[in-house]
Amino acid sequence: MGLFSTSNKEQTNQTTSAANTSAAGGNSMPAVPVMQNTSDVEFEELDIENHLSEEKKLADKESKSQIITNDELKKIGGEKGENQQIELAGNLTMGAKLKGLFGKSSTYSEFLSKAALFNATNNVIEKQKLLKELKPLARNWIETHANQVLDENELKKQATVLKFLNQTTSNFPEIIKEYNGLQALMDNFITNPSKNLSSFHAAVPKYKAVKEQVNDYKSKYPPAINLLYVSEVQEISNAELNLTKLKSKTAPDIDTEHGFIVKAPIANFNLTAGTLWLEGKVEFTIDNLSKANGNVKVEFNSDNTYKNIILENGSCEIDVSGIKLNGKGINYDFSKKEFAISEVEGEIKVFESTVKLTVEKASLTKKAFDFESILGKMPKVNYGYFSLTETQLNFNKVLKAFEGKTNYAFRTNLIPGVFKEFKPTGTLDILWHPQGENHYTIKDGNTKFKLFGQDVNAEKINYDSKSEDIDIGNVDVKLDVSGFKKMFKGTNIKINKDGF
Repeated sequence: MGLFSTSNKEQTNQTTSAANTSAAGGNSMPAVPVMQNTSDVEFEELDIENHLSEEKKLADKESKSQIITNDELKKIGGEKGENQQIELAGNLTMGAKLKGLFGKSSTYSEFLSKAALFNATNNVIEKQKLLKELKPLARNWIETHANQVLDENELKKQATVLKFLNQTTSNFPEIIKEYNGLQALMDNFITNPSKNLSSFHAAVPKYKAVKEQVNDYKSKYPPAINLLYVSEVQEISNAELNLTKLKSKTAPDIDTEHGFIVKAPIANFNLTAGTLWLEGKVEFTIDNLSKANGNVKVEFNSDNTYKNIILENGSCEIDVSGIKLNGKGINYDFSKKEFAISEVEGEIKVFESTVKLTVEKASLTKKAFDFESILGKMPKVNYGYFSLTETQLNFNKVLKAFEGKTNYAFRTNLIPGVFKEFKPTGTLDILWHPQGENHYTIKDGNTKFKLFGQDVNAEKINYDSKSEDIDIGNVDVKLDVSGFKKMFKGTNIKINKDGF
């Protein structure tokens, strides 16, 4: 049975000494409950000198402590110890009883008297006031009997006093020692979170244990039996605050080896849940991806392996053969080791005209970016001798260039005025290479036009926008002047801004 009990049940084998009246002065001594001697009491080996040394340190703190106030009591939500009792054993010696008859009392009899008052009240403040007297009496008794040979009754008194001192002395030193150890582990962890993950994982069970110690402290050492309760609880709270307010320093980059690096990660952790994750900016290690944007969250198992890697809604610039594209909505599924990319788009300049690009069926692995097609619509544009209509451009992966076919019209203002009313048929081929040749060509085209008012039919027209000449393979000129009609034929004719 412990020294303190929250039960009001009457203790067995306990007798109450009758009030003794001094014949000389008629003074009376209060009735003191005293446990009778029993033959089955066992005693442990006690290191009295060490115990006294610790008690002296504690006595200095307790002497400076203040009795708890009503306001402080109201702030305590849990156990306060109103029903705590002191269990007593050991009879008063005959000498002590005789001293009591003459108005004097032994240390132990004073201790018993104060203990009786302690047991009789449920007022926490009163109990603390009595503790202020009881604890010095108990220490004094232990010290004065430290080097004496004790009989069985004295050993019972010693056991009672030691139990009282032990049970009114909390486990606070052990708690603070554990918090200091935790602080050292966490300080080591946050200096380099990616390197010192083991320190965090070592701290998790220790934190759980110290929280249990704190709960044990509050239930076993409430203010009714703990003179230092207020100051100790405050110091425990400060130790807890020092842990919870810890902030990680920036750690070295982490190469996840999943296609991206976590730049300048900061550690986030929850000691209670035992969860740990590092969060930083994403940087892709995949070829041709740059200017990444987005956050990566890396969660760890207790053995420092990856529990989860979360990349959501990232973005980056993608270079495809000199074409600058923007990838958006990049996510990474760690369970499948797969990327998903929701949108890739960009724009280019084709013949001095802006073309918006869309990428179809884009995909991303930890090694490369791929796609099914890159498409863009080139608006109507004037370039060289021709006007090009709106054109659908498709990227050719082999040629690494855009290709397109479109209809065209002559820009007559660039051709000598003797040429009129061009009516071309056929298509024009566009080849636009972001890092190479950019031109369009006409192969074996046909057109009709007026030359000096005469009808001309031109066939096998070939043109390359890199050249200044339009080559015409065959020309038929239908001459009709003042009733004179004749058909003329020509071959291998060149037209340019100077004529033909």
